[in-house]
Amino acid sequence: MTDSQSISVFKCPTCGAPLDPTPGMAAMKCPYCNSSVVIPETLRGIGSFQSSASSDAPASLSDVTRLAKEGKLEEAAKIYSRITGLNPEYAMMSVKSMAGVHDDAPAASAPAQSRKSSTPSGPFVFQGSQTGSRPGEPFVVPSAVPAPSPRRRNRSCLGSIINLVVMIAILISAFPSIIKSLPFELPAEFPVGVPFLTPGAATLPDSFAVETISFTVSGLGDPRAIGVDGSGNIVVCDFEGGDIQVYDQMGNLISSFTPESNRDDLYITNIAVSRAGVIYIPADTILTYDINGDKLGEIGGTDDPVFFGYQYVALGADDSLYAATDDAILRFDGNGQVDLQIPVEAVEERSGLPLGHAKIALDAQGNIYIWGSFDASILKFSPSGEFLSRFGGENTESGFVPGKFVNPHQIAFDAYGRMYVVDFFNIQVFDADGNYIDKIEPGYYGAAFDAQNNLYATAATDDKVVKFEVQSPGGE
Repeated sequence: MTDSQSISVFKCPTCGAPLDPTPGMAAMKCPYCNSSVVIPETLRGIGSFQSSASSDAPASLSDVTRLAKEGKLEEAAKIYSRITGLNPEYAMMSVKSMAGVHDDAPAASAPAQSRKSSTPSGPFVFQGSQTGSRPGEPFVVPSAVPAPSPRRRNRSCLGSIINLVVMIAILISAFPSIIKSLPFELPAEFPVGVPFLTPGAATLPDSFAVETISFTVSGLGDPRAIGVDGSGNIVVCDFEGGDIQVYDQMGNLISSFTPESNRDDLYITNIAVSRAGVIYIPADTILTYDINGDKLGEIGGTDDPVFFGYQYVALGADDSLYAATDDAILRFDGNGQVDLQIPVEAVEERSGLPLGHAKIALDAQGNIYIWGSFDASILKFSPSGEFLSRFGGENTESGFVPGKFVNPHQIAFDAYGRMYVVDFFNIQVFDADGNYIDKIEPGYYGAAFDAQNNLYATAATDDKVVKFEVQSPGGE
């Protein structure tokens, strides 16, 4: 039996450090990792760490420390080498450190005699009353000594790793919202890539709608309704009283006028503007004006009046006129005569709720979209008035839910057939199949597209008109 095998070493099960338990103790604290260690019953007796082959030799780390303090360095180093498996040269260095004797480390490291694990690089410094150190003084282990590193329990390490991963995931998911909320504008390109936003790219993803111009509407108390003619003239209508202002594409005022009406309580929630520049205004009848404020006439004659007047108007792709009343959704021919009628009762049967003040929109295929003030879902009817489908619904959750609405004001369609639902807090965008694409924030009241597929919207938070350039379906 060799000297290195004549001593049995009890090690900490957590960090692997050699332990020197007091005889008779059932448990102890590891001085390296502070773990609680249960001492096996076979090792609790006096002299349990000595084999019969070396019963007269000091066999504990405390004896090594005592011999080192007494200056018996060679004897202490020999026992320390037996306990740890270090070669005599590095065992002597450790013993000298215990005795407070410091000299230069050897130029080359020799392999350990009996340890199988690789030795760490760099010195390890432990604070506290370690074996061979005074209370409060550091115990320095030379770089080649395979002393246990100060690590936590495996469970604590795993918990720390899990917490770190969760924190990174939260930051990644919140990053786009943080970017939007910054009080300043970030550069279009970063010096390095942002892989969790756009893998392989060095730029932030392009916004679906980019604001190109905006201007303040002055002289109107509550501008909401909006329309654009074929020349790009922007028509804005005040909610109370129906005052109208017309602007060019750069936001310069062209004209301003007040439509004639027999009603003192006229409230305009929407208007329709044809490509030819005809402005349709819902009132007791449907009033028509040009962009200069000249009245062109009325639709819906007094010989068959609608009791509560017209609530909402919309134009089809061919500039055919549609209107909503308390009784029905109407379509007018070129002579101003009704050629299609969808009763409100038929709409309410499909929605299961009272319609209230009805609102309407038309897509390029002539399909009719109907919704009301008591139901946030949108019902789709064919050009001939047949029910096709139901879309969306009321948002009863605390956060944003695509396809759920608070109070839809208007629906507009772009040249690609995408649907823009102008809701209370945002404009939600859907493709022709009803799949959610994106949203435009914050809230708006009205929206309309010009002939070049630019979006114009009236802001809900201030008296502004904002022009957006929207992405094509390919993102170009």
